[in-house]
Amino acid sequence: MPGIQPDRRATLEGKWRSRRDCEFPWHVPGPPPQLVDLLNEGAWPDGAALDLGCGSGAATTHLARYFRPAVGVDLALAALRQAEELASGHPPHARFVVADVPRLPFSSGAFAFIFDRGCLQSVPQEAWAAYFIEVERLLKPGGGFQLLTSKPSWSLTGALHMVRARLRSLAGGDALGRGKREFISDASISRLLPASMGTILLEHFSFRLANGIVRDFTHGVFRRT
Repeated sequence: MPGIQPDRRATLEGKWRSRRDCEFPWHVPGPPPQLVDLLNEGAWPDGAALDLGCGSGAATTHLARYFRPAVGVDLALAALRQAEELASGHPPHARFVVADVPRLPFSSGAFAFIFDRGCLQSVPQEAWAAYFIEVERLLKPGGGFQLLTSKPSWSLTGALHMVRARLRSLAGGDALGRGKREFISDASISRLLPASMGTILLEHFSFRLANGIVRDFTHGVFRRT
């Protein structure tokens, strides 16, 4: 499996160094309500939690209320600096690590819960199988996996926004803008999900971002047997 991609990492570092999390169009303050509701049910074993593609750490900090430790991973060190800032005002159970999903430096069965909001959709399609295998490897028996992944909802405004973003990324040599972006389907999730991972919930909803663009979300909850 390839290691961290230098061009992609440099692009992300530049974005996070030049902006606070609230300046990104996808920013939503606080942890997602789906995570809050799920953890309130208290259905998961004790242990550590992992936040994939944690960004500025809002979900990691929330996970730290329920799991010890809660570990956030992201490709951009600049993002983790913001995450450490946020976590500093909370109980000291949050930790942050620079790593490239799905190549993760943790022991098998290290986590009771894994959370992903927006990370899988940035993983190349050819690495999706490795992603799900890694999630299974890292979860202890009975552990949970919550996935929130999204794609642009079709509209003329959304299509124009995507075209403009694509042109900007190509003009600037943005490594994140190269190649065709694929979006994972329910069928792909069912096909790639390891046999030991049972599906508890798979649903869909739409959400309007701060820039007015609507995205269609897939929300899944899974348990490792």
